Amino acid sequence: MLVEISRQLKRVIEDFEIEALFRVTRTQARTMRTTLLATYSDVTDDLTLTWSLVGARTLGRISQGSVVGSEIQFSSEERRDAFVAQMDRGATPTEVLLGDPKKPWRVVVDDAFPKDSLPPAVGK
Repeated sequence: MLVEISRQLKRVIEDFEIEALFRVTRTQARTMRTTLLATYSDVTDDLTLTWSLVGARTLGRISQGSVVGSEIQFSSEERRDAFVAQMDRGATPTEVLLGDPKKPWRVVVDDAFPKDSLPPAVGK
């Protein structure tokens, strides 16, 4: 059921949505979502990428280490980590940016990442 709901949403279902639909605790909802991702990874990979970019913003172009590309700020550490994991699977270079408490959860993604899939720029 969760995989079909995620397909219809075109992203992985959120924990709070699972809580409301199934009337379970936050911990149970998180376990259900984790199981969904592990069991249906072939279906949920693209949906996870979409989910990870919810609330994200593109901050511009930057060079960090060996990666030159777009800087993305995520809405949470969990979403940032899901994005980085998806990029690692697809062999798209990324670099996590650390050390700025005013802009946490940032990543530089290589120019190989499709421009039309980038989140909106700050201020737009």
